[in-house]
Amino acid sequence: MSEKMSKKSGAIDAKIATLDKQILELKKKMKSSRGPAQKRYKQQAIQLLKRRRMYDNQANLHATQQFNIDQMSFTMDSIKDTQATVATMKETAATMKTQFKEMNIDEVEDVYDDLEDLMEDASEINEIMGRSMGNMDEIDDDELEAELEGLDEMDLMEDLAGEATPSYLNEESMPAIPAQDPGDAGGGGGGGIKEPVDEFGLPVSS
Repeated sequence: MSEKMSKKSGAIDAKIATLDKQILELKKKMKSSRGPAQKRYKQQAIQLLKRRRMYDNQANLHATQQFNIDQMSFTMDSIKDTQATVATMKETAATMKTQFKEMNIDEVEDVYDDLEDLMEDASEINEIMGRSMGNMDEIDDDELEAELEGLDEMDLMEDLAGEATPSYLNEESMPAIPAQDPGDAGGGGGGGIKEPVDEFGLPVSS
């Protein structure tokens, strides 16, 4: 129906265009003529204008009808789309009802509770694995800070110096100096003259 109306409106528009062309030609003849000829051209132009107005009315009527038909067609398409949507919604609702019947809500809640318990167990295990061994957590930080403040800087330096001194340079590891003078080594206990020696037992040059 809409296609038929469109063809008919196109035919009317073509007739109106032909009339407009004829009316323009008559107006040119009216300008170039005088007397009865001009009057005759004028009467012909008026008749064509009457026919043109009739076709204009028909064109407007067809345009209104075409609009109404298009509007009804759009409404029908909307109704069909709505029906299809409603049918899909009904089918979806029926499928969901069937699936929910196969699903036990209590079982779902039990599974959720089990998962929560497992997560709590995992958290406790992680907390246990994160503990320090050897009772290190029992050491009071305040006591360690007090001990740190009580350390004397000189004591620390002496401890470091003692650790840096080689053991073979310690006084206890040094060899003992013999108390006997070298002059007595010749024996006989004679009354020889004793030469002066230094602290290492070596003769001092005079």
